[in-house]
Amino acid sequence: FWTALRERGGWWDEQARRARSGTFDLSPHALGAARRPGPVAPTGDRGRFPLVLNTFRPLAWTGGRTANMPYLLEAAGKTVGSSWESWVEINPATAARLGIGDGEPVWVESSLGRVKARARLHPGAQPDVLSFAYGLGHRVGGRWAAQLGANPNDIVAMTADAATAAGWAITRVAVARA
Repeated sequence: FWTALRERGGWWDEQARRARSGTFDLSPHALGAARRPGPVAPTGDRGRFPLVLNTFRPLAWTGGRTANMPYLLEAAGKTVGSSWESWVEINPATAARLGIGDGEPVWVESSLGRVKARARLHPGAQPDVLSFAYGLGHRVGGRWAAQLGANPNDIVAMTADAATAAGWAITRVAVARA
């Protein structure tokens, strides 16, 4: 079994692809061209919003309700030195071009508004992409979660990519020192 798994690159059941009565066949073959509608251009004026927003959830916040757990608030930002606060990861060359230093508070703005976070320069960040950790920015939620940090979903475009239904990868943003 394990040898076959490694050789095939994964495990799947060929029989499970065939639609049974009352089910949907969501295999790429069945969906055909409908599954590949092509890329959606990011929303917003490129001149005013030169960066593309990418949101991600830190591992410590994957449960969805973990912003109210102090030990996870402490652990989540340890890799970038931003525990207990919202942060954005930005490529060092992009940050230098925009005059943003590591650890500086910044405003991240889209056509829907702006939120405040701490800039963290990260050499693994893609140029011209701003990666915003989400999991904070709750308006309610208990002693630890309420009013802590910012929620990047507040500035994510409501337009969705037809292939994935995601709006987070098609929102253009600008970032400036706060």
